[in-house]
Amino acid sequence: MDVSIIIVNFSTQDLLNKLLISIKEKMKSVEYEIIVVDNNSEDDSVEFLKNYFPKTVLIENKTNVGFSKANNQGAKLAKGKYLLFLNSDTLVCDGVAEKMLEYLQRKKSTAIVGPKLLNQDDTLQRSCGIFPNLCTEFSGRTFLNRLFPTSKVFGAYRLGAWDYATEKKVDWVSAACMLIRKDVFDQIAGFDENIYMFYEDVDLCFRVKKAGYKITFLPNAQIYHLHGGSWTNQREIPIFNKGKSALYFFRKHYRRWKTQSLKIFILVEILLSYLLFFPYLILKGEQLSGIQSRAKGYNACLKHIVFRAN
Repeated sequence: MDVSIIIVNFSTQDLLNKLLISIKEKMKSVEYEIIVVDNNSEDDSVEFLKNYFPKTVLIENKTNVGFSKANNQGAKLAKGKYLLFLNSDTLVCDGVAEKMLEYLQRKKSTAIVGPKLLNQDDTLQRSCGIFPNLCTEFSGRTFLNRLFPTSKVFGAYRLGAWDYATEKKVDWVSAACMLIRKDVFDQIAGFDENIYMFYEDVDLCFRVKKAGYKITFLPNAQIYHLHGGSWTNQREIPIFNKGKSALYFFRKHYRRWKTQSLKIFILVEILLSYLLFFPYLILKGEQLSGIQSRAKGYNACLKHIVFRAN
């Protein structure tokens, strides 16, 4: 078995259907299995898979255990020499698996490869970069990375000044689509299950590089990432977990003073959101429910910072 494709699903039946069809149509020269880990979906995803994709290996969780743990569950059942992690809101293009697989088979010192991610309108989606540091976090938390996305300074986290047109050694690639050697994945004990969502791919790549392996971005391998996933109507969940996971990553890998500095940056982000970002969204015509959902996420971040011991 060449590749085990692992997909975590939570209530994205329609998107999952499109992804599975694209895999069947576009991955014809690679031997693969598909493992879907369902995180207690609230739609008919499980019955749909049983009826229309019965050969898929299905893990049914009774609760939503998060992205990291669910991927680890899939990896434990995997028979392939390589693990291809795919978000349920992606579509594979011709040759993407073949190109990534061929690269890893040829480059023994590389453990992870990631493809070019495209938006639905074929525009570039920045999906790799350098490891987070206080400069990148400050740029992100103060929205400077949005104002100056191609800046070498403010856009550094996702390599904003680079055109993504050439093969490049990077610090991390997005787990929306990531191919990794299974033996290396097992060696570093997989995704950190303390991370519910966000930074789980960065943390994995951090430990892979610490173990002495390289990570490569391949522009000639491409997929579409539709961003129509599980939390579109529940903005509080990604907002809270983005802050929580960033703090966990810093506590795990960096010195304490850097974590304390990050807390200040997150507090600044919360303040700027209420003073500037939310009024901007109102002027744009966003529904009040969406703004309230975002506010709920930031309030949860604030409580996490104030009441967590360190």
